[in-house]
Amino acid sequence: MIIESIITILFIISSIVIGMRMLISLQLNGYRVRKKAYLIPLNVKQLIEFSSLLFLGLLTILSVKFGTILTYSITITITLSLIVYYVNDYIKLRTKFKFTARGTRFYIFYVLILTIMHLIISMLSVELIFHRLFSITLLLMSGLLAICVSMILSPLEFLNSLKYIKIAKNKLLNLNAIKIGISGSYGKTSCKNILGAMLAKKYKVIKTEGNRNTPMGICLTTNNMTSDAEVFIAEMGARRRGDIKKLCDIVKPTCALLTGISNQHMSEFGSLEKIYQTKSELIKALPRDGIAIFNGDDPLITKLRKEFTGDSVAVHLRDEQEVYAKNIKLSTNGISFEIFGLSTPFKVSTKLLGRHNVLNILMCSVMAYKLGISPNEIASALSELEPIPHRLQIIKNTGEITIIDDSYNANISGSIFALEVLKLYSGRKIVFSQGLVELGKLNNRYNRHLGAVIGKTADVIILTGQNTNSLLKGIDSVGFSGTVYRYKSFKEATVNIKEILKPGDVLLIQNDIP
Repeated sequence: MIIESIITILFIISSIVIGMRMLISLQLNGYRVRKKAYLIPLNVKQLIEFSSLLFLGLLTILSVKFGTILTYSITITITLSLIVYYVNDYIKLRTKFKFTARGTRFYIFYVLILTIMHLIISMLSVELIFHRLFSITLLLMSGLLAICVSMILSPLEFLNSLKYIKIAKNKLLNLNAIKIGISGSYGKTSCKNILGAMLAKKYKVIKTEGNRNTPMGICLTTNNMTSDAEVFIAEMGARRRGDIKKLCDIVKPTCALLTGISNQHMSEFGSLEKIYQTKSELIKALPRDGIAIFNGDDPLITKLRKEFTGDSVAVHLRDEQEVYAKNIKLSTNGISFEIFGLSTPFKVSTKLLGRHNVLNILMCSVMAYKLGISPNEIASALSELEPIPHRLQIIKNTGEITIIDDSYNANISGSIFALEVLKLYSGRKIVFSQGLVELGKLNNRYNRHLGAVIGKTADVIILTGQNTNSLLKGIDSVGFSGTVYRYKSFKEATVNIKEILKPGDVLLIQNDIP
């Protein structure tokens, strides 16, 4: 019957659009099921949606008793309404499903399984009421189906990944180049770009693209790499124990740079000790004659240095030891300072903003110097270096508004340094923040602290996201007397921000991640 075929198609489309959130969640987590069950509603909105789905499903099933025409009318109306609602909801999502090669395979298989299951239901259900019951059940369980599809495909994707990793591994093994691994809880991408610019004064440098710091990210970089590369810089990220070791097995680094160890990703690791052990995997992978540069101001990094017997140097901002910076000058145009500990002292200037970049530059300068880059070449590279997008990047608005885009940053130290940069500007200071994420049980504490610093810095505060209450507690604790705007969603905030901003304002966009 044509009408039944139409309804089946509508149920398939409904299941797909309802399951899209699960597809996105799985993709963001590397197609692995997290500790927290995805199927449990995480907030009031999701609870209402699930309850509404259940109610509408029951209504569709009960409508079978009211006659065929009414049954079809109610079923079509409900399924069309669901499609419209969830398509609209998907459009509003800031993070969309990415149709990478793996993502496309995942999506196609998910749609294929859904379609087959609905067709089987259509053929086997003798009575209409059972057909509706099974269709609604499948609709409600679309998220679970996505998890099952991910689990089914995992072995195949694992084997596929091994193939690309083997190719990358062999390519790097045959590459006669200096191989550098950069890891830490923060600052990896900044250091990779700073060091890359310095080493490019003498070598042909290849570095992992963007913030691709996973095995597949390295494979993508090596795929386009030519055999004449003289330096390979790999940014190394981690979500769990063993991740850095896997990356080191591919790259075989001879040099390492450790930026720092903090509570970032605490929700993933569970403890600071596990984060420490994971970051130590990079140092353990170095050969005995390897080179390692450490952040000497970080006590855990200092502890890690004691485990390394090769050539190591620690840099400092707090003390005048080994390699350190003096006469630091911060301005809205960048930073300048003198580097001590590498031959004779020399001055550097850069367009990069923020005190934390002084530390990044020190670490990179030592590594570059160790690899044959002169102080003059280091200074030259820094003077030419452009700010990294979304990391204290200055954007001049046509409406005479200065925007400080620090939206990629997500750690407490970087957030506070960004607020220090904001203080350098004249004009009304506006902070747009969603708080810090992935801190586990420390989430509320660190967001209250961040809120307090924001309250001491800003004239106007715009908040949205899951951390709003914690930020507000910190803001209130310092007696903030300015205006606070609170929005339910990121999109609502970005629409209304146009009404808040005035010529001469300075807007800091901070921690744009939740």
